[in-house]
Amino acid sequence: MSASASARDRLGPLLAPADAVCLEVPRGRVERRAAAARLRALEPGSHIVLRGRRGAVQRVVRAARLDVVRDLIALPSARSPAFLIEDAAAPMSLLCGDILGVPPGVTALVAPTDALLRVARRAARWRWFRRLLVWRVVVARR
Repeated sequence: MSASASARDRLGPLLAPADAVCLEVPRGRVERRAAAARLRALEPGSHIVLRGRRGAVQRVVRAARLDVVRDLIALPSARSPAFLIEDAAAPMSLLCGDILGVPPGVTALVAPTDALLRVARRAARWRWFRRLLVWRVVVARR
């Protein structure tokens, strides 16, 4: 599997057992098919952590016939996420309402950022809004 050691060190132990296979999902169709074939060859019950763009990750999950344990939205990116949020309305509303904010000392952006976060907090209830956040980390089992 092609995963960087740093991704495995940071994400793997936090989300799955130490022996989990960590894979950055490739963007190309041929590479995704090859990755799915390698994942199908794993023993049943194997833990897998996939990261990448939502569509590519979903295609690999379907092609490899994996059971998704957790579907997480990665912000700002799957490569180096600062936040991993469950793909559900309540966690997204909590993030937009109580965690994200304007950094101290940036007074010029307070009003527009506050308005944007209020809209995001309401929109977080809708699945289509969460689909716009494309970076995913999926924990699955073979």
